[in-house]
Amino acid sequence: MNKILSFILIFIGAVLLIGCGDSDFGFEVNDNRVTITSYLGTNPHVRIPNRINGLPVVEIGCFAFAYLSNPVNAVLGHFVGYSRVIIESVRFNQNLERIGLAAFEESKISTITLSENIIYISARAFRNNFYLEEIIFNNRLKEIGSGAFANTALRELDFPNSLIWIETAFAYNQNLTKIHLNEGLVGLPMAFIGTNIESVNIPSTVRNITRSFYGVSSLKNVTFNEGLERIIGPAFQGTSLKSIILPSSLRVLAFNSFANIPTLSEVILNEGLEFIGDNVFKNTSITTINIPTTVRNIGNNAFSNNLMLTDVIFNEGLVTIGNNAFENSPITSLNLPSTLVTIGEGAFQGTNLLYVIMPANLRTIGQNAFRNIDTLERVYLNFRLEYIGFSAFRFTNLTSVVIPISVVALSLLAFDENVLLIYHSVSEGTGGWKNIVIFNNINFKLYKYAILFIAHNIKGL
Repeated sequence: MNKILSFILIFIGAVLLIGCGDSDFGFEVNDNRVTITSYLGTNPHVRIPNRINGLPVVEIGCFAFAYLSNPVNAVLGHFVGYSRVIIESVRFNQNLERIGLAAFEESKISTITLSENIIYISARAFRNNFYLEEIIFNNRLKEIGSGAFANTALRELDFPNSLIWIETAFAYNQNLTKIHLNEGLVGLPMAFIGTNIESVNIPSTVRNITRSFYGVSSLKNVTFNEGLERIIGPAFQGTSLKSIILPSSLRVLAFNSFANIPTLSEVILNEGLEFIGDNVFKNTSITTINIPTTVRNIGNNAFSNNLMLTDVIFNEGLVTIGNNAFENSPITSLNLPSTLVTIGEGAFQGTNLLYVIMPANLRTIGQNAFRNIDTLERVYLNFRLEYIGFSAFRFTNLTSVVIPISVVALSLLAFDENVLLIYHSVSEGTGGWKNIVIFNNINFKLYKYAILFIAHNIKGL
């Protein structure tokens, strides 16, 4: 009985594996190398031949085994393939080097084992294989194209050391929870969007990260290694990270990198970081941040709406604080560095500052920079300040302010709606007071003429 059962199993296996002859494949020949362009057979279990007409089969062409579920999709001229049946399994030959665009799209393959010479998998190659649960990679694979394994049932991936580049290859695999990225990997743009990965170790060979884990709400832990230089775009926006430690090799954090992560409470920025871009840490729960001495610019909205942020340490070297950079964050005090030149529009609007001492080399305070701070009672302006923007200190509780003679442009309403203000204008060369005027700032006409009267050195309003 056992012998009969064994014979039946062997026979079934032979049928599944043999199933295809050379006549089952459309193909073309270039430089004595064969590319399969279509599948003409009816067996859903395919074995790719080593040779056709004595020539090595090195490539599977675009759409060659893709199931044509919608004929409308074939209107473009380069769609040369499509299978009559839905492929359920495939065995690759040893000569194969490349798998083309959408070659097995919309198949029902459950397991893929890549033969040893495959080095490139094109975009959409196995997309919409909803039964695909396992890939066994070879040790020569170099690149996986955009969407190559999108929308499958993969759960875990262990990449080979040969792999250099992953596009959006595994996007929208909702069952995918574990990945092991290889040393040697260089790029992974948008590779894992729409997955449920929980943790990731970024290899030291990765230099840039873009939208790789955008919106992966399951992601709680990331390990960054030395070698990483740039995080650009919303790479980790919308994840569930709690803390991050950035490597000393990192130079640029740009545009939304860690925005909209309400769970993120701890960030350790590295010395060596030069640029913090727009919205990088917007809408997080950071409580304290130390800006490295190497940072020159903080971008627009970089730390805005951080409702837990009370302590910011600025260091010498910083030149520009961008528009709305710390807006609506409950910072209570500032120690601005002497290197600071520009405070952008709305930079500290809606904070909880009690007083501000402007640094010696500050030139510009943008419009609304310190607006709507009802706790703000004292401001000390520096004697190199040149520009105070529209509504810069509007709706505060300032009781007095000194306008230095260096100011050449003071915008209307810069100090409007404060209860009582004393404006002092210092005479050039004397160090004494030229005029002292006390007035109610709510009276706009009095406000306007008082400024004109005392600020004899101001060139434009």
